[in-house]
This record gives sequence, structure tokens and C-alpha cells, in this order.
Amino acid sequence: MLSLEYSPTYAASIAPARIIPCPGAPAEVVRELLAQGLNAARGVQSRLLRFERAADEAARANLWNSGPEYAWFADYDKLKLHSLRRVFERIPEILSSSRLDVICSDKSGSGYARALPGIWKIHLGVEWVTDRDREERIQTFVHEAGHVAGRSVAKEDPWYGKAKAQLLAHAHRPLRPRMALRSADNIGFYATDLAENFLNYL
Repeated sequence: MLSLEYSPTYAASIAPARIIPCPGAPAEVVRELLAQGLNAARGVQSRLLRFERAADEAARANLWNSGPEYAWFADYDKLKLHSLRRVFERIPEILSSSRLDVICSDKSGSGYARALPGIWKIHLGVEWVTDRDREERIQTFVHEAGHVAGRSVAKEDPWYGKAKAQLLAHAHRPLRPRMALRSADNIGFYATDLAENFLNYL
């Protein structure tokens, strides 16, 4: 559950990134939220094992279409499952690495957060620092690690937020059925949805 805070010792043991804090975002606070994002991503890996154990394609399609995957990525197809598996192989690797830098800024105009493909740095801006929505702050780490792993869509800002991310998943059928798998918000909120509601998805 995302509401249960980790101890500083545990968070540091699983998320050893170099954190550059700023006023309003102490290193321990940032690391605890990073660790939550990491474990949310690892929870997705556990969920995806169920698809590997499914008897056949029909069983995988039923599992997907009756679960959170449908809400965030629309109807099942095997390429979507492959794409989801690939990005969630990378995200926990990125978030659990000592190579990762997390850089905080409370400067006006620094925005919410940003990251670039292939560069293991997550920049957290003043809007993240001052946000009090714990789930949003946690999913930001999964979201930005998705960018580091290469997932992005052009002009993604209009699709930010849970409702718009789910709309994106369903709005592009059938012409661009895999658009949501390129959206970092869909990827991030999918992970926190699983973390918050894991008992419903066993």
C-alpha cells in the first residue's frame, strides 16, 4: 500500500540513487518516495508472471481484459503484453540503480519533473516539491523512469492525469491501438493502481 511509509534504512537499501535535495524536498523524503515507485514497478513484474503462467492466448486475453491492463492500455494483444513486459524490465533496473541521479529544484519555473531517454537522471521541479498528492509523487518516479527507458509520445502534456491517461488508452482504437504503451503517465499510473489495489488483482 502506497500510504505505508518505508523506513529510511529500508528505502536506502533498495534505492541507492544519488539524491540532490532542495528546500522542501529532503533526501530522505525523496528516497522514500523513490523506493515506493520502485516497489510499485516490481509489483508489475509479479503481475506479469501471471500472464506467463496462463494456459493460452485466450486465458491471457481474459486476464488482461478483466484487469487493470484494460483500463490503462485497452484491449489485449500479444504485442502490448510484450511491450509492457519490456518496459517493466527496465524501470526497476533504473530505479534501483546507484547510477541514477535524482535532482530536486524549488526554483520557480522548474515545472513538475522531467527525464530524457537513455540519461539516468530524474529532475524533480518545484511543482513536485510542493505537491502533497503522495500517489502522484510516487508515480512520477515510474513515469520518469519510463522516459529514461525510451517511452514517450509527442505533446504528452494534454494526456496527463488519471482520467486523461485512461482516455488516451481507449481513444486511439483501432488506428493507434498501442499509443498508451508509449505514454509515461499510463505506465506510471498502471503501476500505482496495482500497488494500491493489489488484493483485487491476485
